[in-house]
Amino acid sequence: MFTPDMQASPGSYTIRIICNDTDTEVFDELFIQVYNNEPLIVNVKSSQLQINRTKSLKLFINVSDNEIHEKNLDVRVIYKSPYDLNWQDNYINNKKYVNDHWQFDFVADKNAKIGKYKFRIICNDSYTEVFEDIEILVLNNVPIIDKLIISESSANRTESIQIIINTFDVETQDQDLEIDITHQITTDSFWNDDYISNQKYIQKNAINRAR
Repeated sequence: MFTPDMQASPGSYTIRIICNDTDTEVFDELFIQVYNNEPLIVNVKSSQLQINRTKSLKLFINVSDNEIHEKNLDVRVIYKSPYDLNWQDNYINNKKYVNDHWQFDFVADKNAKIGKYKFRIICNDSYTEVFEDIEILVLNNVPIIDKLIISESSANRTESIQIIINTFDVETQDQDLEIDITHQITTDSFWNDDYISNQKYIQKNAINRAR
């Protein structure tokens, strides 16, 4: 019985069989290939399958190996952003082993590309590398109109009504947002901007001081 233990080196082993009748010794040889037990990625779970830019999600990874405890395996996460050819790990952080699994955080910053990201989970036991791929969708943060103020709710023709709009966007400065204002009279089905003019951006703190 030839039984290589967990410390045996993978490779080709020469087995020599020797026979001796006290006068003469003869031998024969055979060859046995010993392989490493490959690590196994048992499962990969994500706290979310889609996130907005500037948000984060957690990846939970279970791995196993017949020879090495999972906390001693080399587990990594890399990704490709939409339309990119190269793998990277800039948004991967907080790698840790906890409660019998590996955990990683993925944090997409405000400049992250929008679209499907291909994630590759890699497990290496120093002899063999295995991997599994998953996809996660990164979305744009929707701008918010958080306040509308009008100076008057009615006006005679030729009179003006001031419209003040407060907006917010996680990724874009207020002054860089595009604001379009249109109107529709109840007897007409079309929207237009004929009577809109003098549109300008005023810093919020300046508005607050004016009040």
